[in-house]
Amino acid sequence: MRPLEIVLSLTNLITCFVLAIPLPRAVFWMRYWVPIALLIAVAQVLLEGPRWQLVPAYALIGLFLLIWLVQHRVPTGRPAGQQRTNRLVAGRWSAG
Repeated sequence: MRPLEIVLSLTNLITCFVLAIPLPRAVFWMRYWVPIALLIAVAQVLLEGPRWQLVPAYALIGLFLLIWLVQHRVPTGRPAGQQRTNRLVAGRWSAG
């Protein structure tokens, strides 16, 4: 396997864990792991070329992206800033 193919496979594994296991607030940057995985897949295709053996890995990245988008969507009828404010207020009250 080529180096970026190995990185892509490991990225898919980590992405699966990130989406399946609730993350503590200390590792908030892991919430953006799915877009990072998408960038790695694009880099692999551009730098090493697409391979038919990696079609399942590419499809898995697409599936992970759809799941991530559904998890991070903003409910209709409520501004995005309002949701963030509600989370901050709820966090303040639950912490104190």
